Amino acid sequence: MRIYTKALTTGSFVIESSNNVMLLSFKTSASTGGCTMIGDAKYGNDSSEAMTFGSSDGMTLAAQNPSSPLEGITITHTGGTVFIIISVS
Repeated sequence: MRIYTKALTTGSFVIESSNNVMLLSFKTSASTGGCTMIGDAKYGNDSSEAMTFGSSDGMTLAAQNPSSPLEGITITHTGGTVFIIISVS
């Protein structure tokens, strides 16, 4: 398993299944950090809605196994720095 790190200061970071991401962890900077995160999955007929993360917020998501990596996740920068760490199989 390999580790990739990114300090996102503009734009978006997209994870697709072809990236083979097994673990995603991100945290916004303490002073002015911010981002939104949205998935592309539907639950019944409901589409995903963007979640807003403010200063010092973060989240970790993990795939169950290598044959089902994380996919359809977009993190969009809204302020400060968003620190992203992913593990790739």
